Amino acid sequence: MKDKIPLSGIVVPLLYLFLAIACLFFSNEIYVATFNVIPVFDYEYNIISMAIWNFTYVVLIRFIYTKHQNVYLELIPVFALVEFLHFLMCIYIFYIFQTQSIVVTGIIHLGLLYLFLYERKLFKR
Repeated sequence: MKDKIPLSGIVVPLLYLFLAIACLFFSNEIYVATFNVIPVFDYEYNIISMAIWNFTYVVLIRFIYTKHQNVYLELIPVFALVEFLHFLMCIYIFYIFQTQSIVVTGIIHLGLLYLFLYERKLFKR
C-alpha cells in the first residue's frame, strides 16, 4: 500500500482549477450558454463567485493532500458527498433549463464521484 497514491488528490484539483479559471474569464459566455438569456451586466457575479468557491476547494484539497495524507484519506467520503451534491444540482438545473453543458458537467461530477468511491474502497484500512 505504500506505493499507491490517491489519484484524486491530483486530478480533482486540476479540473477544479481549470473550471475556476474558465469561470473567471468567461463568466458572461457561461451565463448566456447555460440560461439562454441576455446578461444585464458585463460580468456575471454568480459565475465569478462559483470560480472563487472552486479555487478555495482546490487550495483546500491540495493543502490537505500534500501536508496531511492520512487526513485526506479519511476525508475522501466527504469529498465524494460534495461531488454527489454537485451531481444532484446539475440534474436539477438541467430539469429547469435543459442545456447540454449542464449534462456534460453532471457526467464529469459523476465520474469524480466514482473516482472518490473507488479510492475509498482502495485505501480502506
